[in-house]
Amino acid sequence: MNELNLSKVVSESWRLFSENLVVILSVFIVYIIVSILTSFLTAAVPEDAVGLVVIVNVIDFMISSFLTAGLYRFGLNIIQGRDAAVGDLFSQSASTTLKLIGLSILVGLLVLVGFILLIVPGIILALKYSMVFQVLIDERVGPLEAMDKSSQLTSGHKLQLFLLGFINLGIIILGALCFGIGLLVALPVTWLTTFVAYKMLNPAITDMQPV
Repeated sequence: MNELNLSKVVSESWRLFSENLVVILSVFIVYIIVSILTSFLTAAVPEDAVGLVVIVNVIDFMISSFLTAGLYRFGLNIIQGRDAAVGDLFSQSASTTLKLIGLSILVGLLVLVGFILLIVPGIILALKYSMVFQVLIDERVGPLEAMDKSSQLTSGHKLQLFLLGFINLGIIILGALCFGIGLLVALPVTWLTTFVAYKMLNPAITDMQPV
């Protein structure tokens, strides 16, 4: 079983952020701008045009999922020492995007059922499948394979991952207290912790893996 050292996760995330500051902020800015533009497009459609509203919302959802897949590819490139660029946001195929959507729905439903039945099972399921998207993009597998691999990676580490969530929450709160400007650091750093934790728990990952 690989070790998950939380202090190392945070310190490594900070190092990666510091070394990739410009490109990380650039990617986040582009992601936010595109998301805002698609939201404006959705809001501009008359509510009485039901068919058009459905079509535009589906397009908006597809674009968001496409960018999310690219964002995961970008994060994986950073932790594996590959060239990471804004273009990573637009690098994933339609097939990968559809797999991500299917995986999101499947995991989301499972976690929702867990929370409805009792809060604790929902938390456990959320932690169990917390690395499904990294696996999906990194290993180019299907949704079920990604869920199985995430389950293996997080086995025996759910408490640490739960605590990492609280650490990240604390970092975000501190960032928000710094007149909000600190969020420009806090959000990317906490986002990176999920990738660093994935790398630490996945023995198959080495730096500079071939694409």
